[in-house]
Amino acid sequence: MSERDSLSIQLNLRTLSVDKLDENTNRNTPVTFRVNVKFDETSRKVEETTVEFGITVSTEPSIARFGVEGLAVVKGKAGDIERVFATPPDSKVPNLLFEIYDRLYTAVYVTSSILDVPCPSPLLLKSGVQSEKPMEAAQAETPMVERGAAGVAGMKAGVAGASGAASPESATPQGSQ
Repeated sequence: MSERDSLSIQLNLRTLSVDKLDENTNRNTPVTFRVNVKFDETSRKVEETTVEFGITVSTEPSIARFGVEGLAVVKGKAGDIERVFATPPDSKVPNLLFEIYDRLYTAVYVTSSILDVPCPSPLLLKSGVQSEKPMEAAQAETPMVERGAAGVAGMKAGVAGASGAASPESATPQGSQ
């Protein structure tokens, strides 16, 4: 992709955590995942934008909570940077959030396996995630992104999150084997 050639996204993590909240459950316990996201633009230059982010994925019932906080530094041509912050028409999620989640998913998978808690799907942020295989399925609730007049600054996403304006979309729940 030519876009990738002129664009770089550097993640600087501050916090990565996974909490097991209920000792009487395991990775096969059926759950719904809730996603809350916070983006705050901290710096914008001609070919570089820095965004502070926080992502929390929690389960219903309250079995586990995954959290990550850090900075994303996006460097490239102005048009390429804008595309990273854009939300595709078929999604409620900005492209940058997909990129961050993709890069962090391996750590989420490994730590959820160690703690024996349900792991969110790698496709959690896709609307209406469904799978025939119980271990790959997840009931996903798509984050809703709100944009202020300042564009990326103050961008928030959440299901039952900050504004409470998001409505859940159903999918197949993660089941036991």
